[in-house]
Amino acid sequence: QNNTSYSYLLPKVNVAFNKPGICVNLDGVKSNKLHNNYILYEANGKYDYFAYSKWINSPPTMLKDFILESVNYIKLDPYAKYRLKVLLFDFEPHFNKTNNFFYFKARAFLYNSNYELLSSKMFDYKVEIKQKTNESMLNSASKATEDFLKNLNEWLTGETK
Repeated sequence: QNNTSYSYLLPKVNVAFNKPGICVNLDGVKSNKLHNNYILYEANGKYDYFAYSKWINSPPTMLKDFILESVNYIKLDPYAKYRLKVLLFDFEPHFNKTNNFFYFKARAFLYNSNYELLSSKMFDYKVEIKQKTNESMLNSASKATEDFLKNLNEWLTGETK
């Protein structure tokens, strides 16, 4: 019997980030390996998928939604002065003998309206998973996502004029 459960992140971003007068178009969040809603994990050097748990959506799609919900000046506006692309490399729990953590790694690219690269930044987070439970893994994933949203806002605030 397949009792698949679906997991949804709830990053706790208390403030919706805003920068008056600036608009950044979110061109997309892409990944070379995270195309579906399967939860990929690493255990002792080997990758696999959780048997009966899935994300509610693919990690790039979830991240895109969180960016649009949390950073008010990032929109879907093709006429914006700036353009943002995010490449998501890693979004998975790691279970090893010595430590368990959620790994989040992405690179953001900021372009002007003519698609000339203005800046890029790598975001890299390892958040401890305190217990080997789905809830603890989700809490760590949410924390990594929160940290990314805050740091993305800080970086964009400094890069946009």
